[in-house]
Amino acid sequence: MPTCMTCSQELTADTLYCPKCGTPNPEATTETMRTATRQSVRAAAQADLVRKLQTALGANFHVDHELGEGGFAHVFAATDRKLSRQIAVKVLRPEFTGSGVSVQRFIREAEAAAKLHHPNILSIFFVGEGEGLVYFGMPLVVGETLDARLRREGQIAEDEVIRIGVDIADALAEAHAQGLVHRDIKPQNVMLQGEQRRVLVADFGIAKAAAGTGERLTGTGTVIGSPHYMSPEQAAGGLEVDGRSDIYSLGIVLWEMLAGEVPFDGPTTQGILIQHLTKAMPTLRTRRPNVSTQLDRIVARCTEKKPADRFQTAGELAAALKARATAAAVAAAEQRRFPAARAAGLAAAALVLVGGGVLVVKSLKPAAGARGAATEQHAAPAPPAPSRPAPHARAAPAARPPKTVQLAPSIVTLTVGGTHKLTPLAYDTDGNVILSGVRYRWSSGNAEVARVSSSGTVTAVAEGKALIRAEALNSGSPPRSGTAEITVKRRR
Repeated sequence: MPTCMTCSQELTADTLYCPKCGTPNPEATTETMRTATRQSVRAAAQADLVRKLQTALGANFHVDHELGEGGFAHVFAATDRKLSRQIAVKVLRPEFTGSGVSVQRFIREAEAAAKLHHPNILSIFFVGEGEGLVYFGMPLVVGETLDARLRREGQIAEDEVIRIGVDIADALAEAHAQGLVHRDIKPQNVMLQGEQRRVLVADFGIAKAAAGTGERLTGTGTVIGSPHYMSPEQAAGGLEVDGRSDIYSLGIVLWEMLAGEVPFDGPTTQGILIQHLTKAMPTLRTRRPNVSTQLDRIVARCTEKKPADRFQTAGELAAALKARATAAAVAAAEQRRFPAARAAGLAAAALVLVGGGVLVVKSLKPAAGARGAATEQHAAPAPPAPSRPAPHARAAPAARPPKTVQLAPSIVTLTVGGTHKLTPLAYDTDGNVILSGVRYRWSSGNAEVARVSSSGTVTAVAEGKALIRAEALNSGSPPRSGTAEITVKRRR
């Protein structure tokens, strides 16, 4: 074992300096010295970044520690001394803010994203610049990313996949309505908050800001967006992509949650992008044979190569996912309602056809001997009774105007600050539920008590009652609409 030439202290080969007197160890290995040099450079850069960020934020904030880093930014935990709360501060990497034009672009995109208000979108508190840095202040989320959950669990239960998918689609619908395309939907940008695993979509607008005048590559050769989740049109370098690109990326996320792996992978970024452009999507059932037919079709439609073949809006996708959830709830309710009839082979049947986002639900009445078992209420709203014998179950054409509209649930009680998603169900003249091709205009009869977003999410504002209305567009005159009564109570 080597010893220090000055004080004879015993040293190991990976010791750079004598711990007793500080004399350099001449026998330290070259690799150890290189590693130490890299660590030293990184530590110095980290300390410099923290110092600059602290100066830029000012005395009202204290930078606590780094939470992590990604392709676009470093993220730090900080304390807001004025409001006595912890926040997260995202600092953009210098290569994305190398000019005044880049800085202004980031600020513009961040300010646009800050205008988004939705329970499934991670809000932005502020955006600022200083000391050569551009940064965003955001809530500090206690939880994990969807990516971390996938790494831990692999495949996720189908009902949970639908829940997460609906929340992401609702968030995208709100952003798209405001003219914002995310461009980087991936599990790392989906937060699962708290024990309830509330879905929060983060980083709206950052990919577009980083791309600048070019969509695919920066001057450093970094792909803007994540190749594993990138739509074909984005992979091809299209300067203008719309919300259907986000729908493709969400489809890949749904595929991964169900299969436990991404559909396209490879050793190089270019190779992965080429697969998105040219290779047929692998069959989901080869990875998860028991996936429901309806959900399989939804994911397949999301991931079509041509944007025109996908769901055309995030709201359409959310409706199709909700339809699948409704179908599962109806089937479970029917099983609970008619155990005797089921044993006799006279069970109530629910036929669900999800193809192009169309849901048809038909309930067959049990025989007289089984009617006594039918005492529980339906978990989902039933179609209005037709004036003639019910026809065979069939898919209603998406273009057919609805005859009636209902909201589910129709009565909701919330506490101040609470939220709830309403599902509009449009029925045709035969009592079929149409969930494709119908767009809605949402309104609140008392916005001071409850507000409603363009995706049907109600937010309780103050104590009282409000009537929420969903009006089906292009449904004739007078327009068909459904209502839900919202009661807001104080927090205890």
